[in-house]
Amino acid sequence: MPGHLTAVAGATRLIGGHSAKVALSLSARQIVIICVILGAFAVLVILPVLGGMLVDVVSAGAAKFGVAVFFVGLGTLGLGLIASVRFLTVIGACLVGAVVLGAIFDNY
Repeated sequence: MPGHLTAVAGATRLIGGHSAKVALSLSARQIVIICVILGAFAVLVILPVLGGMLVDVVSAGAAKFGVAVFFVGLGTLGLGLIASVRFLTVIGACLVGAVVLGAIFDNY
């Protein structure tokens, strides 16, 4: 295909020299890898911003519902221990633990 090579060489001259030669030397696999790396970098840059927004939203609701969830979890834990129902004990312990960990995370 001699015409195809002539067309590529002509396009290189039209576009403007070295940058076109570099662009033509990249394979599709290399372009995909570059796009994946740029995407990962963008996620790493955006993630703290989204995390901060999420913490603000959760913290606003935690002040209202934290005490109620703690006492509901404590009641469920006590009921589970008294009735010897492991499922209720685990649910109550998880609720109490989630509130305690949330308070620690929010304040420190």
